Amino acid sequence: MDSPAPPADFGIVFALDQNFVLPLAVSILSAADNTRTPELLHFLVLARGFSSQDTERLKALGAATGATVDIVDIGHLDFSGLREWQHITNVMHARMMLQDFVPAHWKRAVYLDADVLVRGDILDLNHVDLEGQILGAVEDDIVHVFFEANWPGQPNPLEGKVIFNTGVLVIDLDRWSSEQVGQRALALARDSQACMTGTDQEALNTVVDGRWKRIDPAWNVMTHFYYRPRSKRKYEDALQNVKLRHFTSEYKPWLENSHAPGADLYLPVLRRVPWAAPSNL
Repeated sequence: MDSPAPPADFGIVFALDQNFVLPLAVSILSAADNTRTPELLHFLVLARGFSSQDTERLKALGAATGATVDIVDIGHLDFSGLREWQHITNVMHARMMLQDFVPAHWKRAVYLDADVLVRGDILDLNHVDLEGQILGAVEDDIVHVFFEANWPGQPNPLEGKVIFNTGVLVIDLDRWSSEQVGQRALALARDSQACMTGTDQEALNTVVDGRWKRIDPAWNVMTHFYYRPRSKRKYEDALQNVKLRHFTSEYKPWLENSHAPGADLYLPVLRRVPWAAPSNL
């Protein structure tokens, strides 16, 4: 029997630099592990600073799982005026450029940060009803606390709003493009007066302006869900049924002596990456 054809209108997008090649490999492997049809997975990687070896390794990894991995070099793009934040480089803003690179026939894209471990069938996100909204996402319920800690005494530009985390986005590409969400968010992120933090999360939340659909929080289980008492209670069900673990914060499971929740599940996948160094294992 012939293999089913890949879904023509759906794919998964990453945007990252050379520092995240190894965790990207884990993301790809874990997504392929948790679907019965890995041949339907199409990964589009917006890459800055990748070596030819990085590209060859990732494409071979994808082929070994049956998935398709396409890598687009974005090193020539203009990142001037786009700020960085702590351990996060300004390549974070490349997610707002995805409309320029996804195939024209795609109707939906799932954007993923590379610091994720997929535990559910990622293809299920192709069937989430967005109810006419621009995108689907999970609330980031600690962002206001984060803002107050880092900008004490400053007016919070997103005060009173429910904020989505931009590490997992289910995007209606027609609406995203027709409303120029990416372009408008990029322009906003470059404006230090209008966008105080300079982060993609502030810029996208401002532009989307509440026109997003809450998806099952099990699809973006962030690190603070395990530690913050209020979040732990709020997301109790998601913590019992993790479909995607998002290793937010600087405590990453591929770093030496990591104690991040979920590292015990991450490391066995990491060990299967052929080029992982002993210090990562």
